[in-house]
Amino acid sequence: MSLLTSLLSNQNSPEKAVMFARMKVRKLCSAGRRGEAKAIIEQLTSRHTETVETRVTKAALLVDAGYVMESDAIFQALIAEYPLREDVRETFVRIAFSRGHLRKDSVAQTG
Repeated sequence: MSLLTSLLSNQNSPEKAVMFARMKVRKLCSAGRRGEAKAIIEQLTSRHTETVETRVTKAALLVDAGYVMESDAIFQALIAEYPLREDVRETFVRIAFSRGHLRKDSVAQTG
């Protein structure tokens, strides 16, 4: 069992697991190993695909790995399924803003 898998199985530190996963994905992508990064993301999130939080985490990791279209599709599906979940919308807007897809004035209008 890898360190990443053991961190994810430990329910007491989900933030640490996500942080570690993001570092691992970014390191693999900077080394030109995007395929491995995506495989790790799939492995990490395959066990808990039903929870909203896991799907948001997967979408954020996919952005880190450069799979923006897949991430956007996950967010769009989540927003359609859970229209009252403001945390999902806020995360999507924050990620879109950081990628340069939204301007500050358009974020203020939607919020």
